[in-house]
Amino acid sequence: MPSRRELVLGGAAAAVVLTGCGDEKAETRAADGLGARDEDVVAFALQLELLERDLYAAIVRRRVLRGDDQRMAERFGATEAEHAETLTAVLRKEGARIPEPIPVDVERLAAGSRTRVLSTLIDIEDLGADAYLGAAPDLLDRDALALALSIHSVEARHAAAVRRMLRRRPAPDGAFASPRPPAQALRRLEQILVARGAA
Repeated sequence: MPSRRELVLGGAAAAVVLTGCGDEKAETRAADGLGARDEDVVAFALQLELLERDLYAAIVRRRVLRGDDQRMAERFGATEAEHAETLTAVLRKEGARIPEPIPVDVERLAAGSRTRVLSTLIDIEDLGADAYLGAAPDLLDRDALALALSIHSVEARHAAAVRRMLRRRPAPDGAFASPRPPAQALRRLEQILVARGAA
């Protein structure tokens, strides 16, 4: 039986492996909907959003945070759920396959001290922002690209807000964000999960 780590690498990697390997249809901007490459990118983005949604839900449920922190988790969790619903609707409209959530132990990710939980959120939100930016060049459909960039900015603001709660600098160093193409984003996700015993 495959380990949870193997499932993470195998399940989430399916969309990543396909990204950039589409057919001729995916190489041109289609006026009649998403191409194969666009669908692969949106599917991977959906998997990340489902992870974020479920992580915030676990944090709220466990009540690791209090007061403003807890209200922030509730609000941000609702936002991630809306992202997931929107991406799901995009795939359904195209008749594309809806990917399974990445098999992650969100209860373990949501456990621990306030500092540990908020640090985990920073890592996951940073990853989301970087992944959307990294996937942008692979999106050929203008509407899908606009959606990805709009979500990217929200993920970045989430990360900045959580940093402030830990009295860290809200913005990372440098004048430009660091994109992570899907394959790199997946490797970073694995690092986060393994470090926290959630893979």
